[in-house]
Amino acid sequence: MNLRLVGRHVKITPALRRYIADRVLRLDRFGLQGTPVQVLVGVDKLRHTAEALVILRGRRIQARAVTSEMYASVDKLVDKLATQLRKHKERLVARKGRAAVKHGPPAERLARQEVPAFRVTRPTLPRLSVEEARDQLRSRALDFLIYLDATTSKVQLMHRLGSGDIQLVDPQG
Repeated sequence: MNLRLVGRHVKITPALRRYIADRVLRLDRFGLQGTPVQVLVGVDKLRHTAEALVILRGRRIQARAVTSEMYASVDKLVDKLATQLRKHKERLVARKGRAAVKHGPPAERLARQEVPAFRVTRPTLPRLSVEEARDQLRSRALDFLIYLDATTSKVQLMHRLGSGDIQLVDPQG
């Protein structure tokens, strides 16, 4: 954040400059990194005023506080700015939320599209040994064979590779 201090009818002391900088740095949590912040402090008889101007993503945010003490004016000013910046950030988040609701999550968008129907079948798997499964795969014109191993009762997959070799895949590790 780039802080620019201006004093109207008041000399900005190093202590006041540090105090204002410390207070305004707390506003960084609202995304003010690299944003110019102009603070104007002034005294008119017994009225100590503090004004601030922030232009954040094209939106002008300004606040003004008047009290009988300069430090109290700065505190009140930072509180007002924090409130406005919080509302601005909530509006941005809410706008993003509305966009997500408008378009819906990806699953809902996919459900609205035409999905080709498919049929689920649950065949009974033959109980074979590894040698029997290999012989069936060789004798038939199959690319793969799913079976239950006769010794372990685990589901096994045997498939023919492009080179003609046969590979056994153990899907249950």
